[in-house]
Amino acid sequence: MKYAILKGAILLAATAIGAVDGVDDSRANALSNREIMARIAMRRYGGKIRQPDTEKGAIVFVNKQKTVGRTALEKAIAKLERQFKYTILISETDERPSPERFVVRLEDLDRAERIVLAPEDFWASVNVKALAADKPPKPILEDRFEKEVRRAFAFVCGGTCGTEPGGICRMITKLSDLDAIPGLDFALDIESRIINNMQKSEVRPYRIAKYIDAVREGWAPQPTNEYQQAIWDKVHQIPDKPITIEYDPKTDK
Repeated sequence: MKYAILKGAILLAATAIGAVDGVDDSRANALSNREIMARIAMRRYGGKIRQPDTEKGAIVFVNKQKTVGRTALEKAIAKLERQFKYTILISETDERPSPERFVVRLEDLDRAERIVLAPEDFWASVNVKALAADKPPKPILEDRFEKEVRRAFAFVCGGTCGTEPGGICRMITKLSDLDAIPGLDFALDIESRIINNMQKSEVRPYRIAKYIDAVREGWAPQPTNEYQQAIWDKVHQIPDKPITIEYDPKTDK
């Protein structure tokens, strides 16, 4: 019920956006939820931007496997970075784990184990070859791969196993268990443990701020569209009624 109400509200917003931005209803209704919300945010406060030099350290996926294409990895990492705001990189060469550089190795190994974890040493290993042991179709293999990438990320960042029955980080004993997970979202207990644990580490997320706040704080880049320009002009305008201070000779002694 709540989802239906939210979806209806988003569709109404899409129609409104179409009217304002000159997009016809069919095109407006075809916009993704993310596009709709981004357009609303742009008109309200200039959208959101990343503040430079607020992040620290990184999580590196060392991609040594050939079982799944790089595009699937880039897709999985993009989702993780949007969600948690950590700098997440892909490396084709091995990286040394450290408190400032968590490492997840993606490998093709002749072993049964899919994930080997050493969180105290800041690394995990995913055996991608094991995900293809039963020669599944490409969509199923890529779905397994993205789930294992997310699970390895959660485990190395302190998420551990969750208690939610359908959660992505619940106990997995066989590939069919992995296939049966209905989605990619982390349960709230997993997400909370990741955030709390990483606050104690030397990896820090970058800050995302509203453009209007960035202008007020003095670090915003130049405007790139009419909405940001209007905000820029308003924040930097000279007051219509400047403050005046009357001279009192009694105080000048």
